[in-house]
Amino acid sequence: MDQHIKDVLNSYVSDSKITKGYYRVKIEEYWKSNMSQGIVDLTEYVLYRNGIVTIRINSAPLKNELFNSRARIQQLLNEFFNKEIVKEVIIK
Repeated sequence: MDQHIKDVLNSYVSDSKITKGYYRVKIEEYWKSNMSQGIVDLTEYVLYRNGIVTIRINSAPLKNELFNSRARIQQLLNEFFNKEIVKEVIIK
């Protein structure tokens, strides 16, 4: 049986507990590496659970701006994973 390492890792990551942790970590990494430093500095946390990404922001104007960009954030994250894992984005 000749499997590529990617296939082995994908089957390992498909376990639901591992997948949830993997998505959580990758979403946090994505946020830190793809958002401006100003946004990252004002972000208290980014959480992923059951298809919902919750982002806590420490600035009312930025919170309002990101609230209006929830659909775009969802689209970017789903494109990053090449599958629809984010069903909703909540800005707090």
